[in-house]
Amino acid sequence: MALTGIGENGYLMLQKETTYNTPATDAMELLPWKEGSVKATVAQIENNNVIGCRLKQEPDKGRIAITGELTFNQHPDILGLLLDLFLGAATDTGTSTTGYTHTWLAPLSGAKVDRSFTIRQAFGDDLAKQFSGCRITAITLASDNEGNQTITLTLFGKSYLNDQTRPTTFTCSNKRAYSFGMSKLFIQAETGSERAVKMNSYELTIDLGYNTEDYKLGSLEVDDIQFNAIPTVTFGCNIDAEDIFLKDAQLQTKYKLRLETNIGTPPIEGVSGVNYSTIIELPRGILSADTEIPFSVERETMDLSFDCAYGGQTTGSGATKTMFEIRHKDGEASYNS
Repeated sequence: MALTGIGENGYLMLQKETTYNTPATDAMELLPWKEGSVKATVAQIENNNVIGCRLKQEPDKGRIAITGELTFNQHPDILGLLLDLFLGAATDTGTSTTGYTHTWLAPLSGAKVDRSFTIRQAFGDDLAKQFSGCRITAITLASDNEGNQTITLTLFGKSYLNDQTRPTTFTCSNKRAYSFGMSKLFIQAETGSERAVKMNSYELTIDLGYNTEDYKLGSLEVDDIQFNAIPTVTFGCNIDAEDIFLKDAQLQTKYKLRLETNIGTPPIEGVSGVNYSTIIELPRGILSADTEIPFSVERETMDLSFDCAYGGQTTGSGATKTMFEIRHKDGEASYNS
């Protein structure tokens, strides 16, 4: 038995699976992991029978649940991989000289996103724990006004193994992450013109509505992780207070929102003069009914919260309505392999 040791010695690696819950570990990618963990929990089935004795009876093993929340800085060269694992195959355009743009729309059909992956995570100097059959159920993109922007993945998996061998060498992204100074928000009321709104912070959450309680007789593991409800899409931000938003909440005014992020230095690796960029379109959002301007004796700010699950047309959706569109430009031709 050995001490876990210094947390900085830990690591997180993942790889897309070809077949659901068939572990893929031959070409795992090391990701610069910020915080959070994945864990396996084996529920206990209580035994409480009358047996002429007051000693507690040992439990039986119950449901196995693989759960986790992992937070990463928004490194533009790994964002495409994470979005692919969350939303599935993108529409890819571009060339090696112009950079490649990957476009995702909200998944509004099918039983699930056809993506699963294997994770190996080690704390400190411990051997790694392996989790397979993992799917991302929700993501949160967020930023304050002083640090790097982050992406948090909420995931659920099927199987686990302990005590997996550690690699002897580590290579991961050293590309500068998106910082708070790289994002701008543009909004447009249904009958108005588009304008930029200066944010103090933001948080965008997309939850695909998976059922993580689909256990069947015959196995302690979850049977599958499939859609159970329509997705939820919410965008919140803190801004300098404007009375117009209070009035628009009362009127249930519909808004288009566009969050643009780009990094100028360094540009996309191997693509001269072309920058990484991420554009998120939310074609229809309605402000929360409890929008308010709280009183204080200092400069007034307010929190805006938009429900963006109503759907509308975006740049890449054509006549089809979608809850969101994400376009990410980088140097990877495709994430489908």
